[in-house]
Amino acid sequence: MVEGLTRHMPQHRIADYFAVKDALLSGAGHRHAIAEEDGECVGLAAASLRDYDHGEFLYIETLLVSERHHGTALTQQLITELFGGVVKDLGDFPDLVAMKTYNARTYVLMRAFAAPESRALFYPRIDGTPSGSAVEATARSLAEALGSGKGFDSGSGVVAGGGGEVPADFWPEFPASRDHRVNAYFQRELTAHDRLLCFIDSSRPEAKEAIRARLGI
Repeated sequence: MVEGLTRHMPQHRIADYFAVKDALLSGAGHRHAIAEEDGECVGLAAASLRDYDHGEFLYIETLLVSERHHGTALTQQLITELFGGVVKDLGDFPDLVAMKTYNARTYVLMRAFAAPESRALFYPRIDGTPSGSAVEATARSLAEALGSGKGFDSGSGVVAGGGGEVPADFWPEFPASRDHRVNAYFQRELTAHDRLLCFIDSSRPEAKEAIRARLGI
C-alpha cells in the first residue's frame, strides 16, 4: 500500500508520513478504504472510533489521493466505501465525525455533508458567524480526546502545531479548494504545522438519513 502511494504521490513525502502514522495500517479498530489501479494503491481513507466526554466519535485519520486523481471521483469513492464499512460495523451513521486537516479541499468536502436540508451541524463555520458556546465546548472535548487541547483555539478551530511529526513540507504547495473564502481562511489562520479541527454532528435521525442518502449507503 505505502509503496503504491509513494509511486503515485511523488511530490509528497509519503514514506515519512507513514513513518509517523504507522497505526493507520496496524492499529486495532481502524477501518480502511483503499482504491487500486493496475494493482497499485492510488488512494487511502482511514478512520477509527475514539472516546470523548460524551461517548464515541469517528475520527478520520487520513485521506490520501494520488496526484493525478485530484479533482476526480476517486475521493468520493473512498469516502463512500469508508462510511459504508463504518455503517455496517455500527448499524448506522455515527453521531459525530471529526478530523484535523490542513487541506482546504478536504474541509469543503466534509462541510458538504452538513447541507441545510440534512440538519447536521458543522464546525467550524468560517463566515464570521459564532459557533455558539455548546458547539465550542464539544470542539474542546474532541481536541482534548485527540491530545490537542493545549494548542486548540475553539473560536477559530485551529490546533497550533496540530500536524505533530508529519513534515511541514509534506505538501509541495498549499492544497487549495475551489472556494476562495475557504482558501483565504486557511492561509490566514494556519501554517503548515497547524491543523483545523472540524466535526459533523449528525445525531439527528434526519441528518443520518440525509447523509446516508447522499452517500448511497
